[in-house]
Amino acid sequence: MKVSFVTIPTTIEPLGIMYLSASLKQAGHECSIGIDGDILAASIMPGSEGILEILEKEKKGRRVIVGGPAPTYNPEKYDLPFIDGICRGDGEKAIVDFVEGKWTGIYRGELTKAWPIPDRSIIYDNYPEHRDSKIRHFMLSRGCPFDCNYCFNHSYRKLYRGDNVLRNPNPENAINEIVDTISKWGGEFVYFQDDTFNLRQSFLDDFLPLYKERAGLPFHCHLRAELITDEQIKKLSEAGCYSARFAIEIAGDKKQSLLNRGKMTDDDCIKAAETLRKYGVKVMTQNILCLPDTDIDDDLRTLELNQKCKPTFAWASIYQPYKGTKLGDYCYAQGIVEREAGKFFDGSPLNIPHKKEREALQKCFSMMVTEPDPFSWIYGHYRMETEKQLYGGMSHQKG
Repeated sequence: MKVSFVTIPTTIEPLGIMYLSASLKQAGHECSIGIDGDILAASIMPGSEGILEILEKEKKGRRVIVGGPAPTYNPEKYDLPFIDGICRGDGEKAIVDFVEGKWTGIYRGELTKAWPIPDRSIIYDNYPEHRDSKIRHFMLSRGCPFDCNYCFNHSYRKLYRGDNVLRNPNPENAINEIVDTISKWGGEFVYFQDDTFNLRQSFLDDFLPLYKERAGLPFHCHLRAELITDEQIKKLSEAGCYSARFAIEIAGDKKQSLLNRGKMTDDDCIKAAETLRKYGVKVMTQNILCLPDTDIDDDLRTLELNQKCKPTFAWASIYQPYKGTKLGDYCYAQGIVEREAGKFFDGSPLNIPHKKEREALQKCFSMMVTEPDPFSWIYGHYRMETEKQLYGGMSHQKG
């Protein structure tokens, strides 16, 4: 049987499709990107629902299966006449069983405890921008123990209640995958997509020496601020950690009261950034603006906290109320949702105070954190670009 993955271009390597394709090929099936298969499949994230239009148009009597984060926490939205299978949770075994006619409807995929080596060729053969990139993406763990209200991880854990969703591979197998991938496809930088790379120090203690010895490439990873220690970052840096990110989300006590961010404090975030910089690791922070039950003063306090952290880049998104998440369902219950959630930068779908001003703040948030005089920076770059239009692509202004 041939399965075609219907997808849209992404800036980050879509590991999900790579894992699913690997499972299907191991079971003797063919895979492609496009619409030429016997079965159409799509891994759907919030903001990529445009794929549904393609699936409906191209069904033409074929079976259609969808999975991914969005169908996992809001399966009812995808219970449509042209969709035959909705996979919630892990899909490696579920997609093979669907292709082989073992289930239809809404289905909970079996928890994957040993995932296959991702089939990178299905992406690299179709998207040269990923094939030719100097960055290679990997995921060494699955699952998250935290219960942030804006995230779907609580739904994921509920789906697999009784199972341990926190999984790490054998360190030797992990380094073999990295070395083999770089050997075959090239690459000069590694991006670890794990939700929390520093969740299990015991795994890092085994993995980092192997990585340093056998891979030795600079890498980026996602960390949890309150788990960061001086010794940990020293080991990460020695192994090649070039940059890392951690999520602040919002300043103050609303980390806990609104977002349920656990024991993390503002001081934890400041200390984490200081420790990373101490060992020469470039820092990226992540933040959410335009949250419910907040005002522009909360967003400005978040801006000030980022300024204290002094990151290389301060990433800020606009909150989107996804159904099936605790905070998203709360927004719908409060009647403050004006339109369906979209992408992180599409503007706020909520009825909140100072909405336009807060959306504008999001667009210049990073610059206001990292630039000592952001408005002069904006003016200077705008002036340069307009001069290029006036003088045939050249600018001579210095002040």
